[in-house]
Amino acid sequence: MSVEVNRPLGLNSSEIAGRQLRVLNSQIPERHDAQVAFELEETPPEHCGIVLIIPKERKKLLDTLYLAGSGLAHRGSDDGIGMATISDNGLKIIHADGTYQGALAPTVSSETKFNGNVVIETLKRVSIRPDLDQPSHLWILHLRYGTHGDWADNNLQPSLEFATDGTEISISHNGEYPGANKIRANLREEVSENASDTILITKLLRQEIGDGAKIGIPLKENWDRAFQRVYDENPGAASQLTLLRDPKTGYWAAYISRDKDGIRPLIEGVTAEGDKMFASETVAFDVISGSSERSLRAGEIIKIDSRGVRTDVRRGQEEQNPSEIELEPLVNRLCVIENIYFGRPDSLEPNPYRPPSEWRSYGGIRESIGRRLAELYPLELDFIVGVPRSGLPYAEGYAAQIGDEYRQVIVQDLNMRVFLKDRNREAMRALAKSKFKIDRRDGIEGASLGVFDDTLVRGTESPEFIQALRNAGASEVNLFIGYSPYNHPCHLGMSTRGYQELAGYRHNLDPFKPDTRALAKEIGADRLFYLPPIDLLELTSLPGQELVLPEDPLELFLANNQCGACITGRYPVGKDGQRHSAMSPTVVFDPSRLQRVGQPTEPQFVHVK
Repeated sequence: MSVEVNRPLGLNSSEIAGRQLRVLNSQIPERHDAQVAFELEETPPEHCGIVLIIPKERKKLLDTLYLAGSGLAHRGSDDGIGMATISDNGLKIIHADGTYQGALAPTVSSETKFNGNVVIETLKRVSIRPDLDQPSHLWILHLRYGTHGDWADNNLQPSLEFATDGTEISISHNGEYPGANKIRANLREEVSENASDTILITKLLRQEIGDGAKIGIPLKENWDRAFQRVYDENPGAASQLTLLRDPKTGYWAAYISRDKDGIRPLIEGVTAEGDKMFASETVAFDVISGSSERSLRAGEIIKIDSRGVRTDVRRGQEEQNPSEIELEPLVNRLCVIENIYFGRPDSLEPNPYRPPSEWRSYGGIRESIGRRLAELYPLELDFIVGVPRSGLPYAEGYAAQIGDEYRQVIVQDLNMRVFLKDRNREAMRALAKSKFKIDRRDGIEGASLGVFDDTLVRGTESPEFIQALRNAGASEVNLFIGYSPYNHPCHLGMSTRGYQELAGYRHNLDPFKPDTRALAKEIGADRLFYLPPIDLLELTSLPGQELVLPEDPLELFLANNQCGACITGRYPVGKDGQRHSAMSPTVVFDPSRLQRVGQPTEPQFVHVK
């Protein structure tokens, strides 16, 4: 058997796949959450980050993969990682629970040279799991933050299944398949109730490949047919890496796909050495001195096989220059929260219709939102402060636009990270209370503050930093949110599970005219301001995109090819796995024709002149 599976101790092969596998002792340390930077989880963590590197020739690339992954660690760094490699010895899957840094267990050894008692040189050597760094033809890294299914180790990705013809199947994805119940119903086998959507979709592909092999469809043709059928019949919000390998011949193929609505991002580029690479964000290329080349289009499927042949699977032809392919009409429903929070500020917003040199940074988009908040709510404040880390660009934009002083008096503790997982929610909330440190500089006593955060989802951390500011002497705390009211749970890749945990839903906030007084009182703020949905749409739409106003305002984001379902409740893909589009009539509008209704000290809503 050519497949190796490396997992934490205590799991046997039957828990990983239905075939005898050689399980290696992982030597992976206990998780050390204190090693990861602290992040306030007022925003729901997004489902995962992925990296694929296919070198021009077989080589060791673990150090490159590790660095690229460090650029995506914010997308799922503390819930486990997975790797897949293909070497001359076959497919190898590695799973590890715990933090990203701890899982790959980099070690530093020092050698010091002395001249008598004087140190003349200290040499440091870094070793990143040398047992894993073998010359390989393909490298995949997956960083998990679990959504569908539970947090069990057997839900770690990449997944692994075997078709009846021997095909080895492994899937890693960023996002979620909402139609998991439909997938489960189509399987002809019993599957654990806690199985993730990744496990279910892998088993469905296994079943489809087996059915094709049974009736004699040639292997390569069968792989393409099976993948396309599973992809077409199970819409989701997932950018996905699918690996198929024939153990008899060693032939393999990697299918790189983006969901049909383009909800989750996927970037193509090259490493510094010119090897082909795909990743969830542009920063993964930056940290290895690589280059982003383009964004995959919604619904695009690329196949790269062991011969180096690249195929556009939908067109059934070899693909030489993807930039020369005629683009379909604009469908790019990128999740709006990618712009607001998920993407690192130094990552670029992927635009399938322009080269990377014309892409905008997420940080720049967030600063422009801060400037818009200043235009909408020009309050008289003593100074401005951002909630570390994701609230900083909003505060900076507001301060720059209105001319107020910016002071970062909320200090971030870099030695702790707090994510409110289902399995330790109460403990993490209690721990979070101790993490808000206030820099008591002169001027905070009796001051009127403008505090900025990216979103307000559950309302669990806001009271803590607001109270900390009051304890430091602030007389007035006004909270500004760079997003619209978050009223609906997400089944498309975020960890919001139900309505009752959402502050916007509990207070029945109308996203277009929110009465925020009760919620402001609950969290301890004097006033609470949201960015109106129409402004959010304008500032996060792709440059040059023609915007429309639908007759049904709840279809605002759908009609403009964005996913803002957590605001409006109108999902591009329903929980049943069915795709949806805007249905009401629309009119083209010019943002300059917007008429503001309301006072500067109140939440704004919009009419069109």
